[in-house]
Amino acid sequence: MIHRFSPQDLEMMYEVIKGVPESTFVAAYMSQVTGEFYMDDLTKRVLDENKVGYDLLEEIDPKTVSFFYANPDTVECAPYEENIKAFLLAHSPDAIGAVCIGVDCEKEFAQDLMMNGWQYFHWLVPEKKNRFLWRLFFSKDEAAEYMGHFFSGFEAAGKWVQALPGTLTPPPGGVSLKDMRRR
Repeated sequence: MIHRFSPQDLEMMYEVIKGVPESTFVAAYMSQVTGEFYMDDLTKRVLDENKVGYDLLEEIDPKTVSFFYANPDTVECAPYEENIKAFLLAHSPDAIGAVCIGVDCEKEFAQDLMMNGWQYFHWLVPEKKNRFLWRLFFSKDEAAEYMGHFFSGFEAAGKWVQALPGTLTPPPGGVSLKDMRRR
């Protein structure tokens, strides 16, 4: 479960999180838009065990956000999926999915990154210090266009897109891949 919350004592929350042994990865992520926080079940358990007060605003089913890994054999993020989903929702609670592109950025993604940079984020794998680049999606149509352009050879990519909810219009202000190809 992903938990949207508001801490009663921010300093205490950070002290507890900093005091957790490195072998246990916990993190709470603040929304830059609302100031609310998001955490996974493990982080919630740690805060509860240490009696950190917070107001629980919403419990979010982690299945509302879906991931695609271009190469699941080399992606080290799998054990942290719920935590990554908390980070993703803090970044943008309207996202329905994200694709893990890999470590940092390949040249082929550079133009989309320049045009739609706000839809990209890095997430650092705790033990490895690898920064994986992710791209958010807000509609099934947007995901299909992107995945078709960059991952057309992956049968699993098409299945992932089909499993996403709905068909919404991409967010205003974004530049579509079709627009990029015309330039």
